[in-house]
Amino acid sequence: MVSKHWLAADDLISGLQKSIRRSNAESALAISYEMYLTSESLEDYLWKRLLVISVEDIGLAAPKAHLQIRNPEQIRLKVHYA
Repeated sequence: MVSKHWLAADDLISGLQKSIRRSNAESALAISYEMYLTSESLEDYLWKRLLVISVEDIGLAAPKAHLQIRNPEQIRLKVHYA
């Protein structure tokens, strides 16, 4: 799968995690937006990866970090937008 701007989905996913691990918020946001723009399935995968990252990479440093991902995801699933 390729993104809306012809970037490989695997590269986006890898880049997202690397950006977060390196505290590069601007890059992580740009990659997330690219995933969001591309397709609903890639957006779904974005939310899944963010949840995993919040547990694996942040973990005990912020035990409730996963809730900051999970709650907006639940709202997104309930509220359909165009």
